[in-house]
Amino acid sequence: MSDDGLDHLFADLPELLTPEEVGEMLRLKRATIFRWLADGTLPGYKLGNSWRIDREALRDFMKAGSNRTEQDN
Repeated sequence: MSDDGLDHLFADLPELLTPEEVGEMLRLKRATIFRWLADGTLPGYKLGNSWRIDREALRDFMKAGSNRTEQDN
C-alpha cells in the first residue's frame, strides 16, 4: 500500500465491506452510505439486495477527496 496516510484505517479490513462497516469507519449515517452507493458517488457492487464496497475502491474514494498534497507526505 502507498503512504497516503490511510494505512492505519485499512490495515485490518477485509477486501469487501458492507455499507454498515463503511458508515461506522467513516462515522457517517448508514443512509449517507446507501445514498452514495445508489447515485454512484461511492463505487460498490449490488448483489441482490445487498451492497458491497471494495476496500481499495473505498481507499481511492477517500484519497480523491483529500486535501492532502504530495508535499504533506
